[in-house]
Parts: sequence; C-alpha cells; structure tokens
Amino acid sequence: MKKYLLLLIPVVLISMNSCKKIGGHEIVPSSAGTGASGSTGSTGSTGAAGSTGSTGSSGGATMVDTTKGYQPAATGNYWKYAESGSYVDTSLQKVTGTTTINNKLYSVITAQSILSGNQTWYLSDINHTYTERATVQGNIIEILYLKDNVAVGTTWTAPASDNGIINGVPAQVSGVLVGKNLSKTVSGKTYANVIHTTILLQYNYGVGFTTSATYDYYIANGIGIIETDASLMLPGAPPTATTTAIISYSIK
Repeated sequence: MKKYLLLLIPVVLISMNSCKKIGGHEIVPSSAGTGASGSTGSTGSTGAAGSTGSTGSSGGATMVDTTKGYQPAATGNYWKYAESGSYVDTSLQKVTGTTTINNKLYSVITAQSILSGNQTWYLSDINHTYTERATVQGNIIEILYLKDNVAVGTTWTAPASDNGIINGVPAQVSGVLVGKNLSKTVSGKTYANVIHTTILLQYNYGVGFTTSATYDYYIANGIGIIETDASLMLPGAPPTATTTAIISYSIK
C-alpha cells in the first residue's frame, strides 16, 4: 500500500498537525497507506495602513502599502489564520529572521498552531518568484506558488524539492496565474489587488506526472496570502478539501 505524508506548506504554513502538514500545501507520497488532507490559505483580514505598515482584522476598510509586494516578510510581520473543512485549527505565522539555504535567502517563519504546536518553515521572494519551503519527516519540500510579474494564463513547472524527489518519487509543482488585479471578499472583508494562482502537486510513479493535490492561492498586494483552498485526490481515500483564511495580520 502507498503511504502519504501530509504537507501543508503555506504561506502560509498555516499549521502543521500531527500528520506533518506544512502550511500552505499538503501531501507527499511515500509508498503506501491512506490519504490525508490538509491545506493552507488565509481569510478575511483588514486594517488600516500607512507608509510604515498596517495591521488588520476582519471588517472595515483596508488601506495597505502595495510597495511592500505580495508577501511582505520584514521581521516582526505576522498573519493569523483559521482553517476549516477536513479539520479545524487556528495558527499564527510570524517572521522571526532570515537565513541562507543553498545560497538562497529565505525569511524564517515561526508557526504556532493549536493542533501542532510550534513549527518552522521558510519563505523566499526573489525576482518576483515566491516559494515556501519546509522539512517534513526528512523530506525537503519547496513550492513555487506565485510569479507576480507574468501575464494571466502564464504557466510554470518547478521541482517540488531540491532534487525533484519526495519519498523516492519524482515530484513537481505545476502552476498557472489565473487572475490579477482582482477584488476578493474573505470572511466579510474585501481585498483589492489580489492575484489568484492554481498550484498542482504532482508525482510520477512511472507513467508520467499525475496530480495528487490542487491549491488555489489568493494573495493580496501589501498583505500576503488571504486565502488558500486545497483539495486532495489520494488513491484509496475519498477526496478532501480545506480552506485556510486570514483573520488578522500586522505588516511593518
């Protein structure tokens, strides 16, 4: 039987439960077993902003500094998320510093979750390309979830780990930019300047890459991920779906 790791990478690494979910994305096959579910994202949030930063919670009008980009990662920034669907949880994601891995600069994200306790993952934003990285049960996972300078309809493919292998199986991410300059309401709060991407986590068991999970990201300029919707299609298990939504944030 095939065994699966749940990876909930996010920016969302929103929470990592006992099944080892990495905020933002989930699932990684190993050889056998049952499927699991998980997801990432963000929900409604709000706040007043200024030239130096913004904070928010649901409700009210939001003004943000869009010069900070689609995933502001200054030390001290944080996002709080609520998850619903296959499981229920809340988590706090806070930028606690920076580190260099393989000559690449990452922001260090410390995640505190009701289900999972404390976890650490990494966020990179280089040349308009955004990735999330975490280590789960010895597997390094890195998900390219956004290119913010490409046209609607642009697609990309990237390895899902440093060597393109997860649990001995070739793994890749296939993404597409679905929409730009969108307005999206999350938990009663409307956000402007939103990009929507769809990310497929795919594995090759010898017959070509097939999709095991689909993630829809909604990322607001000047704030970060405001919602992630995840659906998993695992052999031997019923389909599962989870939404992660932002409930408050602070951007310096």
